[in-house]
Amino acid sequence: MKKSILISILGTIVLGLSVCSCNTTPTNNNDNKDDPIIDDSGWEPGDETYTITFVSEGNIVKTYENVSFGTYVEIPEVTHSSERYYLDSWSGIDEEDFKLGKVMAYESDATYFAKWVERFGTENVYESMQRKFDNEIVVDGLKDEAYEQATAIPISNVSYGQSDTSANAYIMWDESYLYFLLEVNDSTYTPYTSGNISDFDVVSIYFDLLHDDYLAVENYSTGWGQPYRGEPGPMCEAMFKIAAGVNYPQGESRYGNGSEFGFNGWLSNAAKESGVTVGTTCTTETGYNVEYRIDCTNTKIPTNLRLHKEQEIGIGINIYDRDGNTTNIISLEEVNKDMDISPKKLSNFKLIPNPLQDKTIYPAMHVRESYKVTTKDKYDSQFNDASEIVIGDSTIKILWDESGLYFYFSLGAETTSIELRSDLLETPKTITKTGKLIIENTNLDTSILPNFDFVINGDEENIIESALRLLENTNNVSPSRKLFEADYLDEGEAITIDGVKDEAYDSAPEIDVSCNSLKERNDLGAIGKAYIKWDEKYIYIFVDVTDSAVDSTTVNYESPEKNDSVEIWISTCQTMPTLSTQWGWPVGGINSLRPREDYCGEGKFARRAGNPNNPTAGYHWMWDNIGNVKRETASTLTDTGYTTEFKIGWGTFATDVEDKLNEIIDLAININDGENNVRKGVVCLNAYSHNVYYAPGYLDHVMLVNK
Repeated sequence: MKKSILISILGTIVLGLSVCSCNTTPTNNNDNKDDPIIDDSGWEPGDETYTITFVSEGNIVKTYENVSFGTYVEIPEVTHSSERYYLDSWSGIDEEDFKLGKVMAYESDATYFAKWVERFGTENVYESMQRKFDNEIVVDGLKDEAYEQATAIPISNVSYGQSDTSANAYIMWDESYLYFLLEVNDSTYTPYTSGNISDFDVVSIYFDLLHDDYLAVENYSTGWGQPYRGEPGPMCEAMFKIAAGVNYPQGESRYGNGSEFGFNGWLSNAAKESGVTVGTTCTTETGYNVEYRIDCTNTKIPTNLRLHKEQEIGIGINIYDRDGNTTNIISLEEVNKDMDISPKKLSNFKLIPNPLQDKTIYPAMHVRESYKVTTKDKYDSQFNDASEIVIGDSTIKILWDESGLYFYFSLGAETTSIELRSDLLETPKTITKTGKLIIENTNLDTSILPNFDFVINGDEENIIESALRLLENTNNVSPSRKLFEADYLDEGEAITIDGVKDEAYDSAPEIDVSCNSLKERNDLGAIGKAYIKWDEKYIYIFVDVTDSAVDSTTVNYESPEKNDSVEIWISTCQTMPTLSTQWGWPVGGINSLRPREDYCGEGKFARRAGNPNNPTAGYHWMWDNIGNVKRETASTLTDTGYTTEFKIGWGTFATDVEDKLNEIIDLAININDGENNVRKGVVCLNAYSHNVYYAPGYLDHVMLVNK
């Protein structure tokens, strides 16, 4: 959904004004009578001439005199004294002439009156996206995938009182229902318990399907608080009111009139014959959600007034934020606070057709925050985050970020080519072998649904019309789960564990270890660069630390993190069958991307800075295979600080290189800056890594690749 300025209103029903064609005209207050007269009708002019007058709001705005029969005159441009009115038409001028901006003179004087229509709602128009037919919406207070197509509409106008409460609204539609999801940000709201719901935080939604007042009946006052429209007639107006954040059983929909959560429902008896409207509410980490599915299938509503493409309806949203004895109001638009007085205080919504209704939707995953997809024609570890898309006997994985779209094609035996067509491409691209395609400078975000057509083997009848749904990468949420790469140690490459950087590390990606993990420490003190290699038996980690004041003599046997040191935390399994509470890591799953559970090993390895006599501290392998784990460490002092180097055996992790290739392990690298047995600071791969002692969820990911 997006907001746009209201330009015109289509399909509005208004009371027609009569046509006046006569020889008498109102007093002429317009001296301009010499405007262009167009003689192009093809009629033979007569000797008689006539006067044509245009009137708006009771005043003459233009007069044409001495106009011959069959001659055209221009329709004048007019504005209304109130910005709330727009010109619908001129009485007596047909739609075709109105669009052309001219009208022909007939054999009599004529007066045309401007027909002005008041904008029914506010000045703004919001857009409600049609629900794609195969995207289900379940009314449970949770955000279904279907809402990803709806742009969040902010609700932050404090129309009464003072409040920090805000919300995002997602509104969708289909031929039968309107769908509302409100995500309310309010950490101090008062949830409903019992009694009058006005004593608690409440959400109120007003809804007007017809969005005009041609059915208005004098003295009708129930519902809106003033004369508006009444029975009998095809009415479809409603108000839905629900108390905030009551946690009902999962999947239990709340509906009905006068229930404990204050559903008010339809305001007309005819409309109440619609099907079942359901609504619910639930608490969230930031406040509460409200969700409704409003049934608009009332058989008494004329077909042309039921939910349909390009229709405009009226909606108003108020959030009542209870603060002691005061109720503050947060509205979609400020005038919504008075929507119970008049439906003209509602906002305008246009029902937009779904451009993807006939397209296949494929997901594209956002690249992780620490990762850059390479331009090399190879499989990047980041593609493991993407879903596999099957096209014929081929597969595609798709990533995206603000810089581009990244495709990795794996062509099947029966596929000789796949052609891509898209507005993002200047010319179509043809893929003839397994590999990567990069589309640069796309400036994409999640509100964009780029179209792509895939033509298989050049067969125009074998074309898949699709669009991409751009997804945020949930691995980027706190704690940050960054992804790095470790390069395979090739034949001929050698690594000696002596604290000196071997040439073999040159092919390994450089990893920054510079994130201040202890937020209260302003001075990082030490930062580093890490390089990781691996083979079928070991993982090799070299860390080059920059530290202007290295303490290589202080030794704390119990807590090496209080010395200048480097700690390596590593996990190679997804579950820990025998671990209970040691080191605070509980039994159960690690938040990892690895699909396997049969290889396991967790450990911590620390190396003090440049201390040959007491080099290793706090090492342990946290499962029952500790005896199988081989390790070596080394450290040397340098002109800029010190280095540490680790060689750690895989233990019971996979024995063959093919088993580990493209596998993901979990790793943390912590550089401790100590002085006199006090840890002054720690820098890590992410801002939460110093908490890895308590939970493996703070580890980052490392993929084992072969460049």
